[in-house]
Amino acid sequence: MGLFSLNKPKGHSELKTIPDDLVNLIELKKEDLAKARISEKAMLEGDVDPRMIKAQTNIIKQKYFFLLRAAREQGVSGNLQRAFESSNRY
Repeated sequence: MGLFSLNKPKGHSELKTIPDDLVNLIELKKEDLAKARISEKAMLEGDVDPRMIKAQTNIIKQKYFFLLRAAREQGVSGNLQRAFESSNRY
């Protein structure tokens, strides 16, 4: 049984909210990654340790890609097409 088990009867309210929640979470993480990239660029120009900045950005990136993989494995579709296409930039 996977992380987001959808083996519930059709018409069950959770059947619809889990994919919707996953899509919303992916969109939030996508925004977080974009913000982290901007912050990374700005901080690299300052006196902050570049390794620490890169590590923080990579953590956010890995969370985002984990959620994309989870959605793909669950067959979640809909608004994710844009997320998969633009994820190549990161």
